[in-house]
Amino acid sequence: MVLPFGLASDGHNVAGNQNMVTPTAPPAFLMHGHTNVSTVVPIIPSPYIDFIVVNGDDRCRIRCERKAVLVNSVGLAKRIRAGPNSGRKGDNHFQISNVDKNDFELVIRFLETKFVRYRDHLHILKILELADRFNCPDLVSNCKHSHSIGFHINFFYF
Repeated sequence: MVLPFGLASDGHNVAGNQNMVTPTAPPAFLMHGHTNVSTVVPIIPSPYIDFIVVNGDDRCRIRCERKAVLVNSVGLAKRIRAGPNSGRKGDNHFQISNVDKNDFELVIRFLETKFVRYRDHLHILKILELADRFNCPDLVSNCKHSHSIGFHINFFYF
């Protein structure tokens, strides 16, 4: 039975009824991972993440959308959600090493746009290796599909 707003089940006004239920859960801004523990100030994560790619003395910063990485890459999402010993340089800065910056940027752009342009079969294999390293299942299947199409084209024309 649907009752009008403000009436109890006996048809009388709820204002006289003092059995109000109080919430037992903490406020959302006090949830773990979203507050500064020492000051209890809510931390609002930036919608962007900066990956700092380090190869020897060469450093490059690649900015991408946080949501795209968290949704599409299991490996990078684990790194983002992990503690400070996981290569994190700040709340939105993460260090990645031993990877080609151009290929890593292609992986990140694929996570955002679901499109990547390959140069040749060797390039597909390099991107496939990165997709497997960072556990990006959509990119792995895209690489496999593109590689198999390339083999069929080469088979028919050569």
